Amino acid sequence: MPLANLREIRERIEKERKAEKKQERSNTYKGEKFKGHYQGYEDPEFVLAIGHSPKTSNAYTKDGISEYYFNKEIIEKTVVELEVRGIKWGILERENGTSGLDFEFVNKNFQNVKIIELHNNTGGGDGGIEALKGKQKRDNNFGETMIQEISKTTGLRLRGLKEIENGNGAGFMNKLPNVVNSLIELGFFDNEKDLEKLRKNNNYNVMLGILNGYLVSEGKERVSELKAYDKNGKLKENIRVPKQQKEEKIRQNYVK
Repeated sequence: MPLANLREIRERIEKERKAEKKQERSNTYKGEKFKGHYQGYEDPEFVLAIGHSPKTSNAYTKDGISEYYFNKEIIEKTVVELEVRGIKWGILERENGTSGLDFEFVNKNFQNVKIIELHNNTGGGDGGIEALKGKQKRDNNFGETMIQEISKTTGLRLRGLKEIENGNGAGFMNKLPNVVNSLIELGFFDNEKDLEKLRKNNNYNVMLGILNGYLVSEGKERVSELKAYDKNGKLKENIRVPKQQKEEKIRQNYVK
């Protein structure tokens, strides 16, 4: 890669890190402090967790975007759609630099809430989407439903449930017995076709798949289109962004 491109990538990453330090997020939930950040409803039905943190991402796109920022963008846009549909949402993330969520806190405060944590893979050859397999059947059923629906809308190859015995993924799947949760590996960053499918129409197909994954898991019918975004993934003019979100950023759709 040319040195000029590397400098540009480093400058963008540094800019993102500085912006992250300035961002105001709550590290309390219903008055209780915890190791992480939360925004959204006090009684959410569906929580989307951002995998990793600005300091701990494992996967990067060729143009230098970490999986943390990549999935943060998708999640912050998706909750606008959930708001429009009357689904009480939350965004959860770990404390910067730590290896995982505050499991004790999440397990106590989000009982029976459905939570997905978004990650991305590397080194997968033919690519695809998968979910980690946990000890609880209801978690695995939820994960299977979620990746099936995202696969339908994006065209990502369905890899199924992946066995994991240790590490942070195992902690997320097995240390939250009171929560209905799934860790989703949303494609492979080093697979150009996967990345193209994830980015297509400003993540429209990914957002639709996540929405349908939740709806189907609730016994409801899947939908064919989003209400908040047009087919190009642009926020419709009449849609108002939830007060917790930065409207200008959502309306620009994070186009870099």
